[in-house]
Amino acid sequence: AAQQDYQDWSTCWLDEAPEYMATVSVARALAKVRGNGFVTLESSAKETIAEAGAKGRGRVSASVRANGRFDVVVHTSHGNPRIVIEVKRHVSRFEQIRKDVDRVVSVVTRSRATSSISFGALTFLVWLKDDRTFNASERVRKTIENLTNSTTEAAGDKVKVVVHHSPVHVEYDRAWSSVAIAIKPRAA
Repeated sequence: AAQQDYQDWSTCWLDEAPEYMATVSVARALAKVRGNGFVTLESSAKETIAEAGAKGRGRVSASVRANGRFDVVVHTSHGNPRIVIEVKRHVSRFEQIRKDVDRVVSVVTRSRATSSISFGALTFLVWLKDDRTFNASERVRKTIENLTNSTTEAAGDKVKVVVHHSPVHVEYDRAWSSVAIAIKPRAA
């Protein structure tokens, strides 16, 4: 939705928009999902972890970036954080999301016995142009496959990684797909 909205408003692609355009679009869609209590934007990581009962003992891993913020947090109807989400505007290489993958894995695997956080996610747009070897649509599909494999490998055995993406949309020499990577702790 963010891609189409921004293109309608500006005639530009989402990769030229500020990241909050995608963040608000994700939050708006999640707020409409039946069963979600409410959605917050730019929630304090430290407060979200404490409210979720995921603080536990000892120091929080540096990869959590506890002094930072989660782009989107979905809460239960009782106010408990249930899903933490990091939003990126445009991703074409795993290095662009490596720190976010590490962060989400650390958060969802922390204090499993008491934490209300059931999973985390990363959402982003993959858009590419034709090149001399492959058309844009093939490049987008291959990039999603590479991102899936790299995320699964980096996330490790403590979590399950599930990737969802929209159909690949083609316009002129460009193609794009919306991607959501869900990271859920495996049962102990």
